[in-house]
Amino acid sequence: MEVAVALLALLSLATVGLALLSRRAASRAEDHVADLRRQDLLTGLPVRAALVDELSGRLGTARPDQPVTVAIIELARFAAVNETYGHEAGDTLLAAVASRLDGAVRPGEAIGRLSGPQLVVVSGGPRTLDEARSRATALLEAIAAPVRIGQDTIRVRARIGVAQADRAGDAADDVLAEAAIALRAADEDGTQPVAVFGPDMHRDLPPLLAEDKLQAAFDAEQFWVFYLPVVELGTNRLVGTEALLRWADPDHGVTEPARFLEALESTGLIVPVGRWAIRTACAQAMEWKRRHPASELTMTVNVSPRQLLHPTFCADLGSILAETGMPAADLCLEIAAGSAVYDSEGVRLAVRQAKTMGVQLALDDFGIGLASLDYMRRFQVDVLKIERSFVQRLAASREDRAIVEQLIGLGQALEITTVAEGVDNADEAAALLSMNCDLAQGYWWMRPQPADALDAVIQRGRILPGAATTASVDWTASG
Repeated sequence: MEVAVALLALLSLATVGLALLSRRAASRAEDHVADLRRQDLLTGLPVRAALVDELSGRLGTARPDQPVTVAIIELARFAAVNETYGHEAGDTLLAAVASRLDGAVRPGEAIGRLSGPQLVVVSGGPRTLDEARSRATALLEAIAAPVRIGQDTIRVRARIGVAQADRAGDAADDVLAEAAIALRAADEDGTQPVAVFGPDMHRDLPPLLAEDKLQAAFDAEQFWVFYLPVVELGTNRLVGTEALLRWADPDHGVTEPARFLEALESTGLIVPVGRWAIRTACAQAMEWKRRHPASELTMTVNVSPRQLLHPTFCADLGSILAETGMPAADLCLEIAAGSAVYDSEGVRLAVRQAKTMGVQLALDDFGIGLASLDYMRRFQVDVLKIERSFVQRLAASREDRAIVEQLIGLGQALEITTVAEGVDNADEAAALLSMNCDLAQGYWWMRPQPADALDAVIQRGRILPGAATTASVDWTASG
């Protein structure tokens, strides 16, 4: 009897113990789930909700001499990387950048993932906007090295939007929104990759662009093509134009591509819009030829990887040339040297087919990264376009001047035409002429203009430098 009672007591204790262990295990599991909800599985960084909590806590003690700084870092062309290499490659790229950023943060800085290819750093360190800008630039440098994924090397290109709050009680979502607005003002091409929020940005920048709004704009013929002249250095002779997309937004006026091009890419609307832009540019070139038979102008049109990867791109291009009567040799397709997504076989095939038609190929932003030389070899380019940041530093940097001289020399050795971008003054034009650069474009001659504004220039055949004007455009009119 005593043995039975003892066994029952032991069983009872075991049952209670198992119940306690079960509750503890359940509690640990719940804690783990809660941790996962606040931690991004891909990068291991805190998610937006955790970031908002962290930011809210810091904002509670913010004051003018101790502001809180928020920097949103966004990987550029991330959707194109996913599309070209696959989502696994995109994940690897984002995780690598997040790891680098995590290793670069200072004590007192918090890091997290906001959404998609956007990471955030919250800091109480920078006291001024200039200090915040310098810190953001340092963060960009910390993540800038290319990432090796399988057999491919993907160049890391990013931009940063910065906002500061110096009043206790500012809302975390408001500060994040200001940093996001600044982010849209930053350039992806490396010219101005850091932007700091200012009060004027509320007026100047449109809201996030949705697919339906862009589709409606396309249907309503709100997209226009402006034209930027290309001139021969030394003679100022007009030799061509570059077609540039503009959006005549009824709410915000004539809007440049930096505000909407990424949305066109991510939604896929770049394919029909890009096709329309090529057709419009070719038709305009032939109209100029009809009006000015003596003119011999090349028309340059920018194309993206997504356009080139579309299965009907080359067929559409051939149809456009046939419909408009545009000689293939007078059309130049421009691709960006800094984009690693051009490495795909589909892009190379499309470029080869276009070259077979007789179309010229220009390599934009030449000089950025080692990929430029590889693309030049692979694609058999006809034109090298020297990136504007090199041009703008000619007077201040011996290194940049030496680089530009080498790029021009390379073009001459390979019998490839060199075009300097972003030439804005006489000193830059003179320096490039002394280096024997072939052609140039920039505000020193003329800003991008609607087609009709170029008629007189084409008739003369030359552009008087230093007299750049901004066209007065009625953007409510039809294109």
